Amino acid sequence: MRAASFRLVRPLFAVMLLASVFYRCDSIKPTVSVMPCFEASNGRQSNRSITDTVWNTVRVGVAVYSQREIDSIGMRITADGEVLFDTMFTAIEYNDYDTVWKDIHFTSPGEKVVTITPYTQLNIANLTATIKIVPGSGPPNTAPTISVKDTEDTLHFWTATSYTLEVSVSDADTDQVLDVTVDCGIEFGTLVNDSTFYCGAIETDTGYNTIIFIVKDNGKPPLSDTDTVVVFVTPIPNAPTVDVPDSITMYTLETCRYPVIIKMDPGWGLAIRLIGAPDGAMVVNDTFVWTAPRGSAGVYNVEFFVRVYGVSPVLSGGGTTVITVIEGSENNAPTWNVDTLSVSIPDTASYILDLDTLCNDIDGDKLTYTLADGTPQGDTVIGNAYSFIATFETVGGYLIAFIASDAYGGEDTMYLSLSVDSTESEN
Repeated sequence: MRAASFRLVRPLFAVMLLASVFYRCDSIKPTVSVMPCFEASNGRQSNRSITDTVWNTVRVGVAVYSQREIDSIGMRITADGEVLFDTMFTAIEYNDYDTVWKDIHFTSPGEKVVTITPYTQLNIANLTATIKIVPGSGPPNTAPTISVKDTEDTLHFWTATSYTLEVSVSDADTDQVLDVTVDCGIEFGTLVNDSTFYCGAIETDTGYNTIIFIVKDNGKPPLSDTDTVVVFVTPIPNAPTVDVPDSITMYTLETCRYPVIIKMDPGWGLAIRLIGAPDGAMVVNDTFVWTAPRGSAGVYNVEFFVRVYGVSPVLSGGGTTVITVIEGSENNAPTWNVDTLSVSIPDTASYILDLDTLCNDIDGDKLTYTLADGTPQGDTVIGNAYSFIATFETVGGYLIAFIASDAYGGEDTMYLSLSVDSTESEN
């Protein structure tokens, strides 16, 4: 049974006169009348009892007439020993008459008891009446449904981590009272309300577990539904640790190498990132490598940040090395491998020369290449590449000077003896 809202209406006085209670005090004779009244689904009214079928809406009322104030009126409806409705209505004012109606329906046949209790100082006894409900063609009880939203076939939980599951509950019988419970197969779970479930696991839950959500209605017979969620629990690994030197002192042009020792649980991937490191510094095969170029003197706070892949919340560790770079010895000028290079090409050919393959700088300085005056028309140097396209107009011999220079005033010169030969036939 599910009850709807009640309301106050004017009673039928004909049904009220059958069960009046009188109260006398001194010379005043106030009268108070309280009685049950019923209205069947076909509109027939009675103050004794009615007969109707299951699922039909019937009205149960309390008819009151008073020549004095009544504190309050209570009404209780019971069936098969179960209280279906119990409430207290507002006070009835002096010299007033009202009927309090309650719309209800029953889901099973039988005699239903209605008890009316006037809560007054008049000591009016409780009044009892019955409603007889017989089997009918009303709709049967419909089972409720329950489901956990946005879940995959198997949920993946980490230990020592809290999770929230959103639960959806519905029932086509909108007047049913639904009871939601959870059989939690992991360490802890709390149903905050019918739609929110907080839960978490510990290491003893490692592996597969089930959480069963159950909803039951209060129909007759009561019906229920379940939704089972499978949870696979994985222990969170220990956070990684990073062991690196606290400080390093080095000179420019010197190469620094030292091991980066990372300790973590086996079987997990990791990513390492350098923060505050100078340009060119890197970690290769668990070794920090950096060659300090000229002009890089200073202090560098290099942080090694390590993060474990695929773990939530983030597991990370780190360490810091302070690198102090001191400017080294005087600059060494670049040098060419050869003083003069001799090349002959036909006047239909193109010639390209990689200058980096012929020049070295032991300081590791970046080199710039330029051409001296007197080069053939159309030749160029772009970056480290010299290029020239020969034509019949450039037939002849050339001595081309290449100047290699670093940023600190060092330079060296190499010569290219270039001969462009004519391919025209002699007459």
